[in-house]
Amino acid sequence: MASFTEDGTKNIDSLIAETQSMQVGSQQIDKDIIFEISSGGYVDRLKALLDSGIITNIDMQDWEKDYLVGKSALMHACVEGHESCVKVLLDAGADIDMQDSEAEDCTIGKTALVHAVIGGHEPCVQVLLDAGADTEVRDDGYWQKENMTALMMASQLGQAAIVKLLLDGGAAKDAKTRKSGKTSLMLAVIGGHEACVKALLDAGANMEAKEEGIDGYKHLSCIEEMTALMMASHYGQEAILKLLLDAGADKDVKTRKSGKTSL
Repeated sequence: MASFTEDGTKNIDSLIAETQSMQVGSQQIDKDIIFEISSGGYVDRLKALLDSGIITNIDMQDWEKDYLVGKSALMHACVEGHESCVKVLLDAGADIDMQDSEAEDCTIGKTALVHAVIGGHEPCVQVLLDAGADTEVRDDGYWQKENMTALMMASQLGQAAIVKLLLDGGAAKDAKTRKSGKTSLMLAVIGGHEACVKALLDAGANMEAKEEGIDGYKHLSCIEEMTALMMASHYGQEAILKLLLDAGADKDVKTRKSGKTSL
């Protein structure tokens, strides 16, 4: 793999020359260069590399020998939070909604937007939204089978500023995870993320939605069909409980199996 000096000053011309001189395995050299440049945030070198014509497929993925990683250069830039590189790659035609094939954390199918959300990189999220990223693309879920959207992920992680950006960008606030049927509001409640809960309530999230599997998938964990208020009570989230009550959540609704109310 091509490598840069500590301050990132290795001349792009030498990198290009190295690649052009390779007769065997040159495609791997190409990949190493664009992934390293994108991950490192070397925007000027990225522009020069793309202008050189060496990279013929900007959406190629970095399939490694021992791991099914499968991230594009755009995804790498989003993982590291380099919004300038994100802009350059999008301007060059990178597929904004392409999904990865990552197996390291048992979740596959993440888009560049979801990678930016996970990293908490608000500027990258804004760039992607401005460029028309699809907020409703779901990951493949792998063994967890939850198939989450970017808003669900941001809510679960407590990324309040990003939750607001996604909501402003038209993200579906009441969409549910596939296996347990949780909304973004429920995920924020369970995690104790008060600012996310407030953002979702301000956007009009449905407080009375009940936990239930979608697409015909019923799971033991959603047998009680709990609301966000019930979850706040169950998980001891007192501040969020008050927030939901003040917003008018129904305290008298009962769980399906045991017939318990929130209070």
